[in-house]
Amino acid sequence: MRRANPDRRDPRRRGAGRGRPLALDFPEGTRTAADVALNPLKPGFALIAARARAPVRLIAVRAPRDLVPKGAPWWRVAVFPAHVEITLLGEMSASDAANATELTARVAQQLSAALAAS
Repeated sequence: MRRANPDRRDPRRRGAGRGRPLALDFPEGTRTAADVALNPLKPGFALIAARARAPVRLIAVRAPRDLVPKGAPWWRVAVFPAHVEITLLGEMSASDAANATELTARVAQQLSAALAAS
């Protein structure tokens, strides 16, 4: 987005992306199954990060399993109130990994460790 007169309310000016475009990706590709902490990650996010030379910001999202369970129709109304915890785990440079597969494995390891610690 380009503006002749930048608005101070523009989120890019508040440091979220520090002037760079942001992409949000959920590398599991679907909701996590009830019997596992983390589904296998798909490497698409790592390919995007490597090609864009952009860092990967790790975010863990914890929510009740019954909030929007896997297999439930998307139009099902969620049970509220619900406690959802979002944790910023840090940033990883895509250039630190040899390839998308390695970056995907490193991200999966950090996310798994963070989810196991809670």
